Amino acid sequence: RTDIGERQNIIDRFTSKTGSALLALNPKAAGTGLNITAANHVIHYNLEWNPATEDQASARAYRRGQERPVTIHRLFLTGTVEETINERLERKREIADSAVVGVTGKDSDYQDIMNALRISPRGQD
Repeated sequence: RTDIGERQNIIDRFTSKTGSALLALNPKAAGTGLNITAANHVIHYNLEWNPATEDQASARAYRRGQERPVTIHRLFLTGTVEETINERLERKREIADSAVVGVTGKDSDYQDIMNALRISPRGQD
């Protein structure tokens, strides 16, 4: 565990680098209180069950002062449970976006929300 002051020192060193640099962060540790506008590529190598956790970590690069386009990469192996997790993440994100932005009111939207609420923590329907 890295305390907040040391975490900021690490970010400052990363920001001051010229050329290419890599900064590896845990999504939960990176999810709050950091501005990492020196990064323009965010790579998620460990998928989270909650898309908001991933989105919050990605948002560290999308801060005021960011002058370059930011690209988000999500690494997973196809044909594995990781692919299933990725599909669930995308579906959860769509459902959450629909709830916030608004939906067309189709019956299938309601059913999708109800199905998402039935997803167990172990990923079994």
